[in-house]
Amino acid sequence: MTKSLDAVAITPNGKTLLTGGHILQTWDLATGKRIRIFRSSGWTFYINISSDSEILLTQGSAGKIIWNLQSGKKIRRYLGTYTVMWVISPNSKTVVGEDGFDGKIKVWDLITGKELLVLDNQGAIAVRKLSFSQDGKLVAGSGDDGIKIWNFETGEQIQRVDKFKNVQFHKHLNHVGNVIFNFDNQTLFSSGSDGLIQIWDVKTGKNVGTLKEKNHIIDLAMSNDSQILVGFARNAQNQQTIEVWKPD
Repeated sequence: MTKSLDAVAITPNGKTLLTGGHILQTWDLATGKRIRIFRSSGWTFYINISSDSEILLTQGSAGKIIWNLQSGKKIRRYLGTYTVMWVISPNSKTVVGEDGFDGKIKVWDLITGKELLVLDNQGAIAVRKLSFSQDGKLVAGSGDDGIKIWNFETGEQIQRVDKFKNVQFHKHLNHVGNVIFNFDNQTLFSSGSDGLIQIWDVKTGKNVGTLKEKNHIIDLAMSNDSQILVGFARNAQNQQTIEVWKPD
């Protein structure tokens, strides 16, 4: 496929595979044929796709780029240094991420680039990744020292799971790799530096369960229908494995 593969994604409509790295490309999943090479994309290490499969967001050496997925043309490019992975909202109208110049987490109109909202980012937790609830009303941030949860409509920070206030889960919260909302939007799954999947109550911030596996869980993903939770793991032989659960 490409000389170096650093990111992969499948469009929500299930028709197209995207591969990033040395070259950003799209492939027809039914035939395996390459559809397009994206020009001037630079080295790509992160891919996010809108829920309507129309817009592509990439992060890499060329900065943050928003593309029309069907035509392969750039819509907008953002420069600056970024430590937070941007995400497109479930309604495919806005994008949320860190401003590369002032470090604030903001919301922009996906097409026009107009700034719409600044999220309340108080607290020592350093957010690295963002994840939306299924209904798009909440957004969670994971990273160093814990988890933050915001009301996406107002920008208000409604919950913070701080490692210093959760001593029992200190090792997990030391670095939270990713967070995924459960289908009911009442609980949140997180992968952490303890290699386990912890489950948190969104309203109270309290831990309500643990998924224990033999292998060390690195990252999480949820199927589009919210029926399958997938954990990317590493076993004792340092081999990558995939664990699968059906959320209750």
